[in-house]
Amino acid sequence: MLLGLGFAVRSLRVTNLSPANPQPKPECSPSLSGDGRKLAFEVARPGTDFTDLCVLDLATGKRLVLGSDRNESSQQPRLDRRGQRLAFASFASDWTPGDDNSVSDVFLYDLNSERVQRLVPPNPLPGVSASYRPCISRDGRQVAFFSYGVPDPGTTRGRNVCLWREGDRAYSVVDHFRGRGPVLGTPSLSPRGDRLAFSCFAYDLLPKIPADIHYDVYLMPLTPGAQWPPAEARRWENPILRPMWPVSLLSHRPDGGSANGNSLEPVLLENECIFSSLAGNLVPHDLNDCHDLFVRDLSKDGQIRCLTPGADDSSFEPCATPDGHWLAFTSYATNLVVGTPKGSNVFLLDRRSGKFEFVHSGHSPTIAEDGRSLALVDQGKVLLWTRAAGIRELP
Repeated sequence: MLLGLGFAVRSLRVTNLSPANPQPKPECSPSLSGDGRKLAFEVARPGTDFTDLCVLDLATGKRLVLGSDRNESSQQPRLDRRGQRLAFASFASDWTPGDDNSVSDVFLYDLNSERVQRLVPPNPLPGVSASYRPCISRDGRQVAFFSYGVPDPGTTRGRNVCLWREGDRAYSVVDHFRGRGPVLGTPSLSPRGDRLAFSCFAYDLLPKIPADIHYDVYLMPLTPGAQWPPAEARRWENPILRPMWPVSLLSHRPDGGSANGNSLEPVLLENECIFSSLAGNLVPHDLNDCHDLFVRDLSKDGQIRCLTPGADDSSFEPCATPDGHWLAFTSYATNLVVGTPKGSNVFLLDRRSGKFEFVHSGHSPTIAEDGRSLALVDQGKVLLWTRAAGIRELP
């Protein structure tokens, strides 16, 4: 069983880098702030195998390198809308006092006050409760991430989803799961921060366990100010969304049946959820046997559509503007735009016109909220694309 496309494509992205400082790492994990003014990415620490974080002000060209004085690597940076708060994962034990669990933790760094917080999962177990893959809300006041061994590290295995809210501790948001497999990839918070989407191998949520269990995309409402866990009605929005209080399944067939392939990489919008899937039965006539991008409506009829129909190879790593107008993604397909070279390429889809645009070879796109700029990684370099100036290397 294929666990996720990311495991297959990462091996194609290894690049030898020069020792210049700060030099982007091959994966880089770029994150563009929503206003398009700042860009965060991973950089190699000279003379070591460690990874640090760089925050670049795109207007002034000023670079701020974080973590170079820490005792281990930091990675997976994620900026909020205004580029004032940075969530990231780190193996370093000296970001904050009392970090003695010897595993990766998730941190929140305030770029104005230089305050750093360690976001500890519930009931952490030293050496077990590793946390990583953060996503941050637009206002920077919520961070969702994955952690091992929660809510009960002694009995519950696999990864679970945790949510940190400003002024409060981190909670396990799916602590009613039992007998589940691990969560995969990075979770996604809605633009208003009131919903959370994630991909999970959970076989205890469905009324009947299907013969072929896969990773699926789930949606959870997060009611601001509600007692935890949020009290939600059992009937949520539309019957086709298969409500399973307090979680709804999004990656299912139109008739409510299970998908026949893995679904992952959710991008949660206000009234839609975009995700990638290898399933061939989510929409009719999906015969390409590749990962495609799909969108599930959350406000009207709950229907699902394929955004890359007829693509001759896999599409993945979606990111979108909050209104869903612009969608950037990585694809090996060569027939989305005439003349596209073979290999890993980044595309931009205008969902209002349905037109695809080839941006550049590469992967790991991140897009500004107005859709006028995006960053990507190509051959170990972070590149910036703008509607006005096209593609260029970082200043």
